[in-house]
Amino acid sequence: PVDRGFGNHVSRNVNNRDTFSSGKLNVWDEAKEGCPVNADPFLPWIHDMFPNDKGSVVHFIAQNKRRCNSGKVHWEDIHALEPQVTIMQPVSVKRIDETTARNLAPELWGNNADDAKDDATTSGVRYRLAPHEEADSDGMFTRFICRFRAMDYTKSPPELVIVDETLSTYPYNYEFVNYRKDIGDLSMLTPKGKDNPMFWQSQLRFDCPVPDNGDLQSAIASGDGVLSDGTPSVYVDVVPIRTAPRYSKHMSYFTPDMAGNTLEAKNTFGWNNLMTNVVHTNNEPVINGDIDRPPRQMKNGFDPWLFWGDGHVLPRIEASGRWENLPVCSSPGIGYETTKDSATTVEQGVGRKNTEKKHKLTACLWASA
Repeated sequence: PVDRGFGNHVSRNVNNRDTFSSGKLNVWDEAKEGCPVNADPFLPWIHDMFPNDKGSVVHFIAQNKRRCNSGKVHWEDIHALEPQVTIMQPVSVKRIDETTARNLAPELWGNNADDAKDDATTSGVRYRLAPHEEADSDGMFTRFICRFRAMDYTKSPPELVIVDETLSTYPYNYEFVNYRKDIGDLSMLTPKGKDNPMFWQSQLRFDCPVPDNGDLQSAIASGDGVLSDGTPSVYVDVVPIRTAPRYSKHMSYFTPDMAGNTLEAKNTFGWNNLMTNVVHTNNEPVINGDIDRPPRQMKNGFDPWLFWGDGHVLPRIEASGRWENLPVCSSPGIGYETTKDSATTVEQGVGRKNTEKKHKLTACLWASA
C-alpha cells in the first residue's frame, strides 16, 4: 500500500509531507489518472474482487484509506476521509417504486423534459432509508447497491444490459465488533481522528450477491462469463448509500437479538446527547413523542426516525457517484487445475468442478515493526 500501484497517481499512499487539502496534491488529477477515493471518499478503496466457486456471490476486499497517514499535517485529509469508516456502518433500506419515490420526495424532481427522459431510462426500482422494522429482509444491514450488467452478444454491436440489482452484505457487523470491545465509549470514528490507531478497521470486506436470474450464476461459476481471450462479459456497479457517520457506542444501530433491548456503554465523551439534540429535515426540533410510529425494537441507540425521517429517498443510480463496470472474472482456481488435481475433484451441482483442499488455515500471525 505504500507504492504508487496501478495508474498515474499524484502521490504515494503514505507520505509525510504533501496533502490534498494544502493544494500541493490535486485531488481531481488523482481521481482522473489514479484513484477517485480521495475525491469521493464514500467509494470503497477496492484492492481485490472475485466470485465464489458457486457464482452466487462476488467478494470485495477494500482498505480504509483514512488510515494511510496520521499527524496534524494530514488532519484535513483525515477529516475528509471520514466516509471510509462510515461505509463500515450498516444502514437499512426498503425498496419502493418510482411513484412512491416521487410522492415521498417530490422536491427531488421538477416538471421538465429532462425528468421525462430520466423516467424512460430508470430501472424502476428505488430505495429509501427505513428502520429495521420496515426494511426489506435483505436490506437490514447493507451499505451498497450492486447493479449487475452483462454483454448482450445478440445485438450488433454488443452492448451491456442491466440484469438486476442486489443489496450488499457484510461477512460480519463491523459496528457490533467495535461495540463489543470493552474500551469505554470507543467510537468507530471520532471528530478529531483519534480512531486512526484502530487497526481492526483497516480492512473492509463486503459481498455483492449475484442475482439468481437466468444463467448468470452458473456462467460465473463455470468461467463461461469470461471469453477465451480473457475479456469479461459480466460487470457490476457498486453504488454507496450515503449517510452521516454515527459517533459513539450510544449511536450504534442494532436489533435486540444482537445487543439486547438496551445498549450498555459508558458515555465518556457526552456523545449520547447527539440522540436528543436533533433537528429534523424540516428544521424543527423533533422528539420521539412527536412521531406516531410503531414502537421501536431498541429502547436506545441510533433512532432512524429522527435522523432519516420517512421520506429519505436515495437518488437514482444514474445520479449517484459509484464504481462502474467492475469486471467479474472467473473464480480463483479456474484454469489452474492439473492432471493430479483432476483426480480428486467432486461435482458441486451446476458450475465447475471444485478441487478438494488438502490443507486448512488454522492460525495466522500479525507482526509489525
